Amino acid sequence: LSPMMAEQGKRVLLIGCDPSSDTTSLLFGGKACPTIIETSTQKKLAGEEVKIGDVCFKRGGVFAMELGGPEVGRGCGGRGIIHGFELLEKLGFHN
Repeated sequence: LSPMMAEQGKRVLLIGCDPSSDTTSLLFGGKACPTIIETSTQKKLAGEEVKIGDVCFKRGGVFAMELGGPEVGRGCGGRGIIHGFELLEKLGFHN
C-alpha cells in the first residue's frame, strides 16, 4: 500500500511499531531497517548523536523506519514507541 501511495505522488512515512521489527522488510527486499532503539543505544554507547539518516530510510518514494522494542516477553512494547516518537520530535522530523 505504501509504494502505491508514493507512486500517486503522496509523501509516505511507514513506521513499524512491532517489536519484531518486520514492518519494513517487504519494502527493503526481506531485510528490516535497523530500529530506532538499537541505533540510539549504539550511538549513545559510542558517544555519538543520532541523526535522522541513521533511523529513516527511503525506497521507492517511501520513507520508512522501525521503532523496535524489547524482545518478546521482556518489557513493554510501548517503550519503543514512546522512545521513537520522542527521538523523532527531538530531531525535528515533523518539520
